[in-house]
Amino acid sequence: MSLRKNILTSWIAHIVMVAIGCFMLPFVRSTLAPGAFGAWIFINMISGYAGLLYLGFGATICRYVAKYVANEEWTNLNRVTSTIFAVYACMAGLVLLLTVGFCAIAPWIDKWGTMPIHEVQMVILINGLATSIGMVGSVFGGILIGTQRVGLKRAIEVSSGVLRFLFAITCLKWRPEITTLSVMFLGITILENLLLWLFATRAVPTLRIQRQLVSRETLRECYAFSGYSAIGQAAEQIIYLSDITVIGFSLGVAHVDVYNIGLRICQMIQDPLARIGEVVLPKAGQLHTQSKHSELTSLIARMTALTFVLVGGFFIGVVYFGGMLIRTWIGEDLTQSHRVLVILLAAQIVAQPMLILRKTMLGMGIVRVPSLIDIFEAVLNLVLSIVLVKRWGIEGVAWGTFIPLVFVELLVFLPYACRQVGIRKRALLQQSILPCLVPLAALWAYCEIVSRQNYPEGWITLLAIAGGGGVVLLVTGYPISGLMERENRTTLPATDFSKVGGAR
Repeated sequence: MSLRKNILTSWIAHIVMVAIGCFMLPFVRSTLAPGAFGAWIFINMISGYAGLLYLGFGATICRYVAKYVANEEWTNLNRVTSTIFAVYACMAGLVLLLTVGFCAIAPWIDKWGTMPIHEVQMVILINGLATSIGMVGSVFGGILIGTQRVGLKRAIEVSSGVLRFLFAITCLKWRPEITTLSVMFLGITILENLLLWLFATRAVPTLRIQRQLVSRETLRECYAFSGYSAIGQAAEQIIYLSDITVIGFSLGVAHVDVYNIGLRICQMIQDPLARIGEVVLPKAGQLHTQSKHSELTSLIARMTALTFVLVGGFFIGVVYFGGMLIRTWIGEDLTQSHRVLVILLAAQIVAQPMLILRKTMLGMGIVRVPSLIDIFEAVLNLVLSIVLVKRWGIEGVAWGTFIPLVFVELLVFLPYACRQVGIRKRALLQQSILPCLVPLAALWAYCEIVSRQNYPEGWITLLAIAGGGGVVLLVTGYPISGLMERENRTTLPATDFSKVGGAR
């Protein structure tokens, strides 16, 4: 499948999940008692820290399954899957122990508002159990990816999302409590992982997960590959989860709800852009292996430009119409949520184009330094959020995310990445970023004109405005894209990649 088709396919799956989220969030929020939804988000964010225990083995199992299936080395495949399954089973047990501990200290956390503490504790226990089941079941999801059945895995995930939505709108009318959500999500999690197991065994009929196949030697081999990947994933988890956690412990769960609305919209915009980097990764690895240096640098320049113009366009739209979007979606005028959204999305103007370089280096096998930069950003994010929340509330937490993302990426990561992939910073700026300012300026003028008109608020108006903005970007950006592609083929310098790469 071509690069373009891979990106479009990923976006289609994402659009379905976003559509579900768009309907589900306001419904659940309006159905639950005041403050309950904030408590639900806070508990789920705490549960999300279990992601730190995956230890980077997700990518490992995909890699080794693909390798052993291609070579028909079924014993080695079973040895790797059994070993990783055993590790995840141990981590799942640890999650359950930590869940019991969190449940025990919950009464001493005085940020639950009007939520009954017994209901909070019940939700914590159920969510911990669901998290443990998902951790063990992720082995089978990795097998599906490794056997190139990504479409099947996505179909299972989308189906689970649809079921969650249908059960939510049905069950919450009967019993509008977060315990209802927890029990429902637990049941669907069990069903989803049973389906992953079923289709994984069909994809690999020789699959056997047995205790006697678990070995320390296999574990060391797997961790040698996943070690730095685990650091990068841990950094992503900390950045993603720290904001809500800091707000919940510092200000209470009521403020979590307001911040989460801006964060969710930012993630809805960020996720499809991140798919571009995911598609670039294997292509970059292929071009690097084949020593097609000019094609690799051209790919980086084109994808960087595409990502920059898209995230820049979303930012301009959010500045002008983000408030209308929140009012239409949530039904309330939440000014703070809009400001949080603008700050978080402004950081993505830098972070998303850098993701192209990050995925390119991962495809080249350069993992150590980017992972260390990631963990530095994550720690700085957490520290700044704790400091700034006391002064500026939830907007201070948003700035705590903005500052490390922008300054560390530009001042530390960008110079290092350009050296590794063989592109000069000035050339990347001139060939990928500056030409995009023309369509973005046209979009800014369009938004300025449209925002001065008196249109009725609603989804139809928002869709019409977004469609018009898309046309402006396309009309003003298409001629420039052709010129950029021709210039990138001739002006972006490439380095001798035999001197770079490797697991750094």
